[in-house]
Amino acid sequence: MKVAVPSKWETLKSQFFEKFGFSPCYLIFDTEKKEKVSVIFYSPCEVGKLKGRERIEHLAKKEIDAVLVDHVATAGYKYMKSLGITPYEVKGVKTVGEALEKFMNGELKEAQPHDCGTSECVSVWGENNG
Repeated sequence: MKVAVPSKWETLKSQFFEKFGFSPCYLIFDTEKKEKVSVIFYSPCEVGKLKGRERIEHLAKKEIDAVLVDHVATAGYKYMKSLGITPYEVKGVKTVGEALEKFMNGELKEAQPHDCGTSECVSVWGENNG
């Protein structure tokens, strides 16, 4: 299974990035081979311009099965699921490695969408979640 993890940088010791739609980097990890297979980087200019939908499309092209998230807006959840990507909720971790360990140990549940209605969610997904 291929899992994408939002991160500040490209190592397992990198900080887990809680705001999926603003992440500067996504590590793509193969859980069967237990290895990092690729990294998607965004320049500082791209981080603020790319919407969540575009980021999900980039991950889908890498044939991702799952993403690890702190939370997921309803619009993002629906779009991920439509592309065959399952979001899993991660809480209380500091590093990418910790998040992956919880996922591989079966400690994570599928994330449930939320309707926060904040301007941040609308700016990332380009629409109101409601």
